[in-house]
Amino acid sequence: MSRASFRTHVLLPYGFAILCTVIATWLRCALTPLVGDRVPFGCFFGSVIVSAWVGGVGPAIVSLALGIVCAAHFIIPPEGSLLVQSPSDLFSLTIYFLVGVASIGLFFQVASRTQDAERQLEENRRLSEALQLTDRRKDEFLAMLAHELRNPLAPIRSGLALLCRMCDADSRAVELTAVLNRQISHISYIVNDLLDVSRFIRDELTLSCEVLDIRTVVNDARDAVTGEMKSKKHRFNVTVADSSALVLGDRVRLVQILTNLLLNAAKYTPEGGRIQLFTHATQDTVQLEVRDNGIGIDPDCQPRVFELFAQLNPVATREQGGLGLGLAIVRALTEKHGGTVTVASEGRGLGSQFVVELPRHHETEASPMHDHDDIRDMAENDTSDADSGSPETAPAPLVVYIVDDNQDASVTMAMLLQLDGYEVHCFDDGPTAIQAVSDSPPDAILLDIGLPGMDGYEVARRIRRLRHGADILILACTGWGSPTDIQNSVDAGIDEHLVKPVDPPRISALLAQLTQHAA
Repeated sequence: MSRASFRTHVLLPYGFAILCTVIATWLRCALTPLVGDRVPFGCFFGSVIVSAWVGGVGPAIVSLALGIVCAAHFIIPPEGSLLVQSPSDLFSLTIYFLVGVASIGLFFQVASRTQDAERQLEENRRLSEALQLTDRRKDEFLAMLAHELRNPLAPIRSGLALLCRMCDADSRAVELTAVLNRQISHISYIVNDLLDVSRFIRDELTLSCEVLDIRTVVNDARDAVTGEMKSKKHRFNVTVADSSALVLGDRVRLVQILTNLLLNAAKYTPEGGRIQLFTHATQDTVQLEVRDNGIGIDPDCQPRVFELFAQLNPVATREQGGLGLGLAIVRALTEKHGGTVTVASEGRGLGSQFVVELPRHHETEASPMHDHDDIRDMAENDTSDADSGSPETAPAPLVVYIVDDNQDASVTMAMLLQLDGYEVHCFDDGPTAIQAVSDSPPDAILLDIGLPGMDGYEVARRIRRLRHGADILILACTGWGSPTDIQNSVDAGIDEHLVKPVDPPRISALLAQLTQHAA
């Protein structure tokens, strides 16, 4: 039984105090032949201390009072009487009483502070549990928010691509769809940044590293921001070192670092301004440098530019928009790659300079380089602008099934694929799609994950178990894009995990590869 539970009983603490006093009296009487009537209260003082420690203030007072009585009756002459005749004995009794009261008061203060500390610890524990629960709910909310935002963006992007294909002769329509596509990309950036911040805080961000030529990263980032630069009439120049420089990193995340820096420069540089991108290589490092002649950063604000939700220029921020996440993500991703990022500016109105420094990778033989027009391995953040060129059409009418409970998304994607010559059939639930695959296997399936009743993972697993299921190209097109979701797709036998809103040219390129294999 703990002291706290022991003290909750009404009689046990006082019974313990009486027992301590009895033991102290017996012990003091046993010591009488050795010490006589000297130090009559030593054992009784110990009884008070033990009673206070175990039972609290009330039992300690009882032990103090009983000790005085027992000492006067059994120890102090004349024995057998409560009278204290000697002034020295009376003085000792008074001292014992005062010391006992002071000790009890001290124990009371200590006990009170201990109880306060225990209550505070309990309150802190409850608050910690509440914060952890709130944090989990926040992460769940962000994931659900991303899913709910990505789903309506998918048919909007597909519809815009369809309108662009249908209105080639009208330059104004093409320009308008380009503007809307850029805005959809901007919303996608915000959604992805919110999720990335949550992963950084929980240290759940993982990298898929490969050996890359830094020129590949620069080309991908340049493609991603060209539309934004043109819309603001910026003079955008890229200067890349002649010799190749290799880095070991996640291609998608490195492109995200550079894209965020370029978009940040475009946001805070007035229309018609100059933005420059340079690459430098030393024996041990590769540097990416972004310069602009925009609004600049005050010296006292520069140490805070990479903090989460930092709004260093509130007026400009309200005009330009943004949540203050982009640069914080740049720093987190750069450090994840073992690099550093720095900022320099001579002050307001004098532009800014951001430098990312990454460890250089050395190999005796360079790995095959990826051309920037190749299909990007963008498993989670599909942030490139839509390709203005027309996708390759299939030489033969391949059959594509679209499984998505969002009818708008499936209809718009089906219309786009039909323009490319594919035979397309749409299904809004898993069991119906599985039965259709069993009756007539398609060449490819665009599969949503968040289906009613049976999710896309289970649908993919069951399709793979069918007779011709192993030969079907299965592309997950979903609003769920966490590392766990991507791994679940791999485990279910899905070939590619694409996060909505997926660029139609991305799907067309994958299907075009399928057509080439068929040929």
